[in-house]
Amino acid sequence: MTAVFLYGALTLAAPRAAVLGRATDPAAATLPGHDLQWTGDDALPWLVPAGGAAVAGLLLEATAEDLDRLARFAGGAAPRPVTLAGGRGALAYAQPVAGRGAGPAQPWRAGDWAPRWAATVAGAAAD
Repeated sequence: MTAVFLYGALTLAAPRAAVLGRATDPAAATLPGHDLQWTGDDALPWLVPAGGAAVAGLLLEATAEDLDRLARFAGGAAPRPVTLAGGRGALAYAQPVAGRGAGPAQPWRAGDWAPRWAATVAGAAAD
């Protein structure tokens, strides 16, 4: 098993189950020194370094199949190592910033994102 930090859409049960093809029960985790941004036009947020910020997420003990599914979901982006609060190491599949929407970046919030994108992301992940 490989420790993977999940953030953004993957902190929500339905999109996570669609991506992984199964229900999971990951533990709460925090990635210090980062923020989660999006433009509102983006289906997925991206991680950005940010001094005093921290991203709340989940820690999944991922199988090899989970890793393959996460890589596809991340558009083929390779995972990068991160250090979570408490010193635990994990991998994070960071979305490429280059393909983001044209609007101004803003903090990602599930309540803003879900009404617009949750069904789309879950549906696309299930295909």
